[in-house]
Amino acid sequence: MPLQFQLYMQVNPGSVHDYLYVGVSRETDRIISICAEHIWITEREDTLFHEADYVPTSRYFSFDLSKLDDLVEAYTGYREYKIMTHFSEEKHSVLTYHSATNECAKDYDIFCGYPDRRAEQLAENIYPFMEAAKNAALLVD
Repeated sequence: MPLQFQLYMQVNPGSVHDYLYVGVSRETDRIISICAEHIWITEREDTLFHEADYVPTSRYFSFDLSKLDDLVEAYTGYREYKIMTHFSEEKHSVLTYHSATNECAKDYDIFCGYPDRRAEQLAENIYPFMEAAKNAALLVD
């Protein structure tokens, strides 16, 4: 089920959090950081987001985190992850998660053209979610 994220806009150009917009929802600890080049979904505590650098806008957008979680879990076997998607022809995403075979979280690149068909399909499946959030933030139709 989609969650409603309130859009915050950066007002401090000296902010260390390098995103023009951030989506925040009271229903989750994850935030969605958005700029024209990419989108990053992570736990709020893992970012450099400081509310003082942003102002809440009156705009909201829907994002189905549970569907994204399902897609990522079907590929990785894990529901705890961070993801950054680059808006490019390759639909390149970087998934960061801690698998049982690693001592700590590790980055995994997936994109269209990736040799593993499952990874390529995941990149195809998640891209529309990310693009819709970017378009909502940047007011693109």
